[in-house]
Amino acid sequence: MEDIYTPPDIERSRKTFYQGLIGVALLILVTLGVGYAAYQFNPYIGCIDLARSVNSRLEFCSTVIEDQTSSALDKKNAHFNRGQIKQNSGDFSGAVKDFSFVIQIDPGRYEGHFFRGKLYSLTKELRKARADLNEAIRIRPAEEKIRIARAMVLIDLKEFSSSLKDLDTAIRMGDRKAKTFLARAFVLFQLGKFKESLSDINKFFSTSKSQDWRAYVLRSAIYRRLKNDANANVDRKKALEITSDKKRVRAYFGELGEADP
Repeated sequence: MEDIYTPPDIERSRKTFYQGLIGVALLILVTLGVGYAAYQFNPYIGCIDLARSVNSRLEFCSTVIEDQTSSALDKKNAHFNRGQIKQNSGDFSGAVKDFSFVIQIDPGRYEGHFFRGKLYSLTKELRKARADLNEAIRIRPAEEKIRIARAMVLIDLKEFSSSLKDLDTAIRMGDRKAKTFLARAFVLFQLGKFKESLSDINKFFSTSKSQDWRAYVLRSAIYRRLKNDANANVDRKKALEITSDKKRVRAYFGELGEADP
């Protein structure tokens, strides 16, 4: 199922607990009535209804955007969601246009810059991605996910010292995800900090259940730099058990500056 972003400024109603069968029945009736009225008078709800088809949601979003009576808030949120639907459907140029409209309508919010920056990173327009993520961080400096997104772009730009700062900041903020430790292990390796890199990649393995052959290749390369050939060979064999594609393993060793034995 697609992960559709719901902007934080959409008013959310609180659920109320009703005891007894009469209360439950009344709640169902009210919900059905309100839902029907909402679909009748606010097409934006159809824009975020995941039960509908992609084309149906795109149509609802476009209706809201083109309707002169739609509120500015609904138009902005419709652009948000239409942009994500287009991105998930592979229409990257269309998604960029929608996220650009969001920025135009409300430049003071970070979300437009964040989503467009992530999209630019997917299309490898890295300098545009960095510019958008810089702006998103300026607006929302304490948001971990923006730091992580910019760190990934900086890795692609081979700006490893700057990437390390973002990863360090995200981890201090509380991001303890396995993939964050893996990214920092890679960056530390590139900076020649092999003991610190080994510590982080071991944290990755202790917190992740995924069988990532690249992680084993990376740790094998780290062990080699630390003159631990026995463990390096163990991890290389583990990588080959997972992928069995020697060319891919050899190529990744090459990217890490290591010759595959």
